[in-house]
Amino acid sequence: MFRKLLLFLLLLPLASTAHAQDSGIGWLVTFFNTADLTGPVAGTRNTPFLSVDFNANQSFNPAGVNRNRFSLRAQTQQQFAAGTYTFTASGTDGVRVYVDGNLLINDFASGEFETRTDTIFLDESVHVVSVEFFSDGVGAARVDVNWALEIAPPPPRPGLSLPGAQVATGTMRGAEGLSVRTGPYLGASRIDIIGPGESYPVFARNLDEGEFTWYLISIQESVDATDPETGETTTEFIGVPTIGWVSGRYFLLDVPQEQVPVVSSVFEGLLSPPATGVQGVTTSNLRLRRGPSYRTETLVILDWGADVEILSRTTQARQNHWYQVNHRGTIGWVFAPFVRPLDNVSAVPEY
Repeated sequence: MFRKLLLFLLLLPLASTAHAQDSGIGWLVTFFNTADLTGPVAGTRNTPFLSVDFNANQSFNPAGVNRNRFSLRAQTQQQFAAGTYTFTASGTDGVRVYVDGNLLINDFASGEFETRTDTIFLDESVHVVSVEFFSDGVGAARVDVNWALEIAPPPPRPGLSLPGAQVATGTMRGAEGLSVRTGPYLGASRIDIIGPGESYPVFARNLDEGEFTWYLISIQESVDATDPETGETTTEFIGVPTIGWVSGRYFLLDVPQEQVPVVSSVFEGLLSPPATGVQGVTTSNLRLRRGPSYRTETLVILDWGADVEILSRTTQARQNHWYQVNHRGTIGWVFAPFVRPLDNVSAVPEY
């Protein structure tokens, strides 16, 4: 069973982003003079970076803690990047590994040297890692617990840029709110929402969705300042502008739309994206469309249970919205709720 013990522990409360073969920092270790984490606490230690062999390092256990038959609970908070991690625990005697209170590795019994691994997907945030260990007092007492990032986070979503100078002004009307998206499609990722009555600079248009024209606009926070002497009010823009596409269905221009130049979007360039190896299966008969919108034409109808490779994705409200998939050499877009991923989609590029 678990025979090797390396707990890498530092005094700092939080770690930097975890990397391959990381074992964390900022561990608090609590000791018990029993082999099952019961009874009163026998001692605690905030431990610096250290390789622990309990038999060789007799000073590791605080005063009052048994030198052979004991148990401990070690806990740390770590900042993780999004991705799939493999946790590994190796050594003698018993070890459990928890992530955010969820039991991941469970081998809490005496035995010979063994190694146990398991994988878990973690979002980009701080997660609590806990380790429980006991020594039965027979033979060596060592354990090694670490983790490695197996699936890297997706590449950053491509930023939008303005093709030139402002050519028009548009105003949102006829709805309570209008989504601003990364591309000129209903299924493109939503990045903001604008309200009625406000006007925005317009830089370009796109006709690819077919039913409605989409406009590329800029949104920027502003403050009005009044000169106390002249009473003149000026508008000052602050921060970095948000650039995105809005549907012309609820967006009116102050000039004829023919005066607005037509430009392409990043979606129109995604004809042959690189393979990802991320597989999925459809959970309904499903239309494979040319773009991420039901307003684009259907390329083929996929059967229920069709195998697909997921190549790209869009998101809305932090949920996958549309998937770009490859089905037997045909590449198109499907509505994400009707595809069940067989692999983790965190590394699939988002647009």
